[in-house]
Amino acid sequence: MNDETPLDPTLEPPMNPTETPPAAEPAMTPDAHSHHLKPRLKHVSLGFMGDGWDACGIDFRALRFSDLAKFAAPTNPDASGANDGSQVIDLLKSAFISGTGLFDDGSTADLSAEDLDQLDIESITELSRQLTGQVSPNA
Repeated sequence: MNDETPLDPTLEPPMNPTETPPAAEPAMTPDAHSHHLKPRLKHVSLGFMGDGWDACGIDFRALRFSDLAKFAAPTNPDASGANDGSQVIDLLKSAFISGTGLFDDGSTADLSAEDLDQLDIESITELSRQLTGQVSPNA
């Protein structure tokens, strides 16, 4: 038997010992990462706002920890270090899906995220409390 057997020309040449082998492609399903989980919706009744508001409410996307992380790091503190409330409203707007509100003429109509700017401080506080799952001290 001869040690100098001719190499099969259809075979790949041997890898240089200093080369690193090519990385294997990760096994992925055809649609991996192309879908997102459907968010849980949270309905908040606006009945706490008074007479006529019982039929009104807002649907929010449930908050994620990433939402709260943004909220915890103030971006616009005033000179005293207090927040002006815009972060709370921005958080509510980012989670807003749809809603129905009561208007000056007594009619109800669809709300937009921008309508949240018209709510008073106490209502914004109550919406954020309910959306974050905090228990009311009066409950």
